[in-house]
Amino acid sequence: MTTFPTIEKLVAVAVKGGHNANDAKGVIEKSYDYLKRVYADTTASKLVNIAYVIY
Repeated sequence: MTTFPTIEKLVAVAVKGGHNANDAKGVIEKSYDYLKRVYADTTASKLVNIAYVIY
């Protein structure tokens, strides 16, 4: 079992994908608990996409 990525790791992935760091942190923080509970075995890049879709 892999460990779930931290908020900082997800923000880094979002920034690498072209998102603004401050905006990404806000989006990811709002849905982090939900992502961790529902999408525990998902890749970091997919988690970032999901966070932006549900935002």
